[in-house]
Amino acid sequence: MKTFLPILLVSAFGTLLPFGLLGSAAVVTATPTSNSNDNTVGSPEDYPPGDPRRCLEVARKNGYKVQRFEVLPGLGWDNLRNVDQGQVVSYNFSLCRTTDDGRFLLPDTVGVVPIKASNVETFAELIEHWKNWTSTTSRSINVDAGLHIGHFGISGKFSASFEDMKGKQIGDKSVTTRAQIRYVRDFGTHVVTRTLAGAALVQVDHLRDEWVNSQEEHKSDILASASASLFSVFHMSASYETKTDEKFMQSYLSQRTSSVVKTLGGPLFKPANFTPDIWAEAVDMDLVYLDRAGDPLYYLVTPSVLPELPAATLNKLEESVREAVKAYYQFNVWPGCLDQDSLNFSPAANVDDGSCHPPSSNLSFGGVYQTCSSNPSWSHMCNGKTQVNPITGSFSCPPRYQAIRLYQGGVEGCERVWFFWRRCGIRATYDMVWCVATDPVPDQSGYLFGGVYTTTVVNPITRTFACPPNFFALTLGGAPDLQVCISDDFEFGDHYAVPFGGFLSCQAGNPLAVKQRSAQVTGKQGSSKSSSGSGPSGSTLRAFFRDDAGAWPKRCPDGFSKHMATIEQHCEINYCVRTGAMSGPALPPVKRPPFVPSPPVLDPPTGSFIFDPTSRSWSRQSQSHPSSHSSASSGMSPGAAAGISIGATLACLVLATVGVLAVRRRRRRGRSGYRSLQGQDPLVVQHGDYGSNASTAFVSADQ
Repeated sequence: MKTFLPILLVSAFGTLLPFGLLGSAAVVTATPTSNSNDNTVGSPEDYPPGDPRRCLEVARKNGYKVQRFEVLPGLGWDNLRNVDQGQVVSYNFSLCRTTDDGRFLLPDTVGVVPIKASNVETFAELIEHWKNWTSTTSRSINVDAGLHIGHFGISGKFSASFEDMKGKQIGDKSVTTRAQIRYVRDFGTHVVTRTLAGAALVQVDHLRDEWVNSQEEHKSDILASASASLFSVFHMSASYETKTDEKFMQSYLSQRTSSVVKTLGGPLFKPANFTPDIWAEAVDMDLVYLDRAGDPLYYLVTPSVLPELPAATLNKLEESVREAVKAYYQFNVWPGCLDQDSLNFSPAANVDDGSCHPPSSNLSFGGVYQTCSSNPSWSHMCNGKTQVNPITGSFSCPPRYQAIRLYQGGVEGCERVWFFWRRCGIRATYDMVWCVATDPVPDQSGYLFGGVYTTTVVNPITRTFACPPNFFALTLGGAPDLQVCISDDFEFGDHYAVPFGGFLSCQAGNPLAVKQRSAQVTGKQGSSKSSSGSGPSGSTLRAFFRDDAGAWPKRCPDGFSKHMATIEQHCEINYCVRTGAMSGPALPPVKRPPFVPSPPVLDPPTGSFIFDPTSRSWSRQSQSHPSSHSSASSGMSPGAAAGISIGATLACLVLATVGVLAVRRRRRRGRSGYRSLQGQDPLVVQHGDYGSNASTAFVSADQ
């Protein structure tokens, strides 16, 4: 591919929608020397402050030719498809700032460094395998996107340009040449941190690989011919041309299987009368992205960017976004053999898993089943979460097959406690089990495997949400959502079946990954299996791992490739099939989220924070309960909370009333002094008091 690039390097900082500031930067503001003050605003009432149209209108009324700079960072970026997504960063134009040369309008928080330079850089490269392809407009973000997961190498592998190049290299058995000329205009460029703005003329040539392989000693001539072909298409003058032999040039042109010319930015390409000089003069009127550099989306979920969010909410948000990005990569990994000369070559593969060597034998599949257990009072939690194995009609494996627990999950339920409180926790558990052959089994036994699918991810064999003809789906999972396609029709179902190599997950490995013994034990050797634990069976690696599914290697057998089936409660469920077996005539499309079904709607939990949409702020509730990460939690409904609040208020009033009455009574007793004895004691003789008002009372001792 040949590329002619006048470039303008640009970058910026901005505001995350709808909160926070991404950063700050030193700025360079250009204003006319004849009018350097900021009092040139003509009609501020025409547009609201911060609207770029207001700045453009002010510049127009004052006689300045200012254009809005469109190539700014801030859009979401799909790093698998190399396409822009929704806007993430918002910019404000209240200051009406421009670049140093006064040509472009910039947001308030854009950092600009002017560079005055003019040079021409020419180079070419030969791309013999699509693994070495890099994007013309997003190389930096594909190479260094800040991700630290195992399948980072698939960035950009679902873009239209990559799929077109890969399809032509495979279909035409060709290689690709790419020559580039980077031309920096002397009007100045602006270096910003995240984007490369400019325009490009591109020519992509595909050459027959047999001819390229025969010219091993003339690779430099191939690259020179690619550059010369670029110059001839765009009518460049002799001063730009690269010297190459005319005979070799004709040979180069005759070996092309396809050639595409396209423009990125700038004026429209006119083959009849189109020169680089005319094109370069109009480049700055229509700039586009030529390269991007950025960070994963969850890098923006920080306290400095989102100060309004509580720490607990911020951590959960960051984790959710990170898991979503990771899942997007994981669901689009296609392991397989990338060697076109191998019998196991997989055109759909985008990650080499070392499976180019064919497997030694086919492996039998004994079906799947799922059990669910709970307390009797919670038995309804297991409804729809069980699956019998059709080959046995029960929750078991057929003879000579071993049950391997693939995954154990929990089902959460809530109950009322003391009318006011709600307690939630794991009320049921389910086990996903598959059956693997442990001993030699007859031919055409077990099941044929026809792929898997969910409500959000299609079956890679049928490219639909269904099983192949003559196959039936067994349902697994907690949703339940995972459909495993099986068939026992070895006559008509074999056409759609793929060789099966086992399951594996974050909890269990794959017993089939342990290398099979070179010879099967039969006859006398079979009778010795039960005679001694130290015999041939007791000393094998398979026997050592037999009772511990978690100890099996978490990989596929030799010659088989791993594919993701689903993510069950943050746990990957994978399956193994013969490498290249699921490769169709076309490259697989990118799998877009969501990858799991929507969660069920639950009662709103009691939160510790409330959000005010008018002020866009979070505030702590007066009564909150500390969060807990245990499997069981307690909560209270709003009605119960109101009832408790009213009851507590009445209780406080009653206690206050009793307290006041008690205090008043005690004070009254203090003011009354000593009290006379009430009643008559038979042991005391009362005497009358002196005085006219006294009364006389006699109490005899014998009364």
